[in-house]
Amino acid sequence: MRSKVIPSWPAILLVVATFPAAAEDVDNGTNPTLLSTSAGIQAKYNDLLAGRSSALFEAFYTQPFGEAKNMALGVTLPYASGPVDKSFGLGDVAVKFTHVPMVTKTWGLAYAAELVANTAARPDLGSGQTSAKLSGFYARFLENGDIFAPAVVQQVTLGDPDRGRSRIDTTTLDFYYVPKFSDPRFFVTFDPAVVVDWQRDATYGSMTTTFGMMTGKVLGGAGQVYFKPQILVGGQRPADWSVQVGFKVLGF
Repeated sequence: MRSKVIPSWPAILLVVATFPAAAEDVDNGTNPTLLSTSAGIQAKYNDLLAGRSSALFEAFYTQPFGEAKNMALGVTLPYASGPVDKSFGLGDVAVKFTHVPMVTKTWGLAYAAELVANTAARPDLGSGQTSAKLSGFYARFLENGDIFAPAVVQQVTLGDPDRGRSRIDTTTLDFYYVPKFSDPRFFVTFDPAVVVDWQRDATYGSMTTTFGMMTGKVLGGAGQVYFKPQILVGGQRPADWSVQVGFKVLGF
């Protein structure tokens, strides 16, 4: 794939000028009940506490299956740097199963199970344990075209963690919201969340906002670029903020 993670502004303006202005309903990946083939790359910078930071590059792929294409398998391959050793290495690989058992014109239900394997090349590049994430959400399709999809995510350690690492036991309450724009080339998502870390007896909040733009046909699918800043709040937060940029192709 030759597309860069962060295209130059002249390139973005050229894409906007050439993308069909009268495009109909575009699958931009913001509807959590609509599963489609997708692949992409993304880069993330994390501003941690006490002046530390880390970086992360990821490649990901998702493939729907089943007669109704209401199930999907996805894999994420991370390449990370730690807060002390800035050299990059393999992080914790994740495999995710998603099932959307019911969708109507006004609402939908889905659940997911994700395995995060203890595959990091160094202790500072992963959690030091294999964990499972179980999630479920209810999506409401509002009359004005907006989507509201609250979710609950539980992550727990499987087996014993590496020596010196704390077990994972967190619950996340997520309030995903997507406003509908008149121009389907552009999209924004708002994702406020509250995280309860039962192991550390800590609670903190986060706000993640995604700004995205469709880039037209790429490799037989629909390309998009996106910018995703996040801020964390609360005295027990594990980081201050992060920013992510990425490129994705859907529906190829």
